[in-house]
Amino acid sequence: MSSSTPNRHTDTTRSSAGRNLACLNGEAVFIKKLSLPHISLRSKLLKYLAGLREIRHENINAFVGCYMTPDSFSLIFEHCQRGCLQDVINNKGIILDWDFKFSLLTDFIRGMEFLHSTCLKAHGRLKSTNCLVSGRWVLKITDFGIPNIYTLTDIHPVTRPEDKLWTAPELLRNECLATFGTKPGDVYSFAIIMHEVFYETLPYGLHDTPAEWILDRVMSAEQPLFRPKLKASGIPPVYRQILERSWLENPGLRPTFRELDEQIQQLTKGK
Repeated sequence: MSSSTPNRHTDTTRSSAGRNLACLNGEAVFIKKLSLPHISLRSKLLKYLAGLREIRHENINAFVGCYMTPDSFSLIFEHCQRGCLQDVINNKGIILDWDFKFSLLTDFIRGMEFLHSTCLKAHGRLKSTNCLVSGRWVLKITDFGIPNIYTLTDIHPVTRPEDKLWTAPELLRNECLATFGTKPGDVYSFAIIMHEVFYETLPYGLHDTPAEWILDRVMSAEQPLFRPKLKASGIPPVYRQILERSWLENPGLRPTFRELDEQIQQLTKGK
């Protein structure tokens, strides 16, 4: 689908996200390799990929096209110079003050509000490594639409426990539901990611803790619920309330991204 073959080389600054930096028509792009060897571009898949190219928003990382070799299939996305959100959080040379954190929060909410209005309905794979930060410090959502690509090619990739740390409890308990994700599930993932941002930490704030142990506790619905810890001080009350509502156990009680956007707009009135 891309107009020319990208010239690839390893992107050492984004190795944690498993992508390669390349140049396409003079522009930097990212090559995301999928576990899809020996596939054919059937009409349904081509139509779907063409639809992904139509998804455009300031807070969505644009899908450019696909790239095939005899033994691999890759997606091409625009390159964001600052790397992924996890890179930004871990970079001690970057000061994350509350104005910047609020900007990231706002970008995230508006990008996902738009994505939920498209034919995709949900992202299903949200985590801090597929939230990117541009050279202008704008957050952009990437890696959208991938679950449908696997379905259209009859491939069922194995997901590592480490990649499920952002997954909502109801989706951890139901693999079929988790295949494509849900809107409330995306809101839960958003809360886990923003906890990383607010506290500048890893998912759930737990270092050297096996992912399987965390996931078992999240799925158990123990009381009180196992969620990232919210310190008594150090975070504005309104942000704390957003997190607590967004990771509620009952998916039907979580806010939508539209409701969160309306709340953010109320916060910024008069500023």
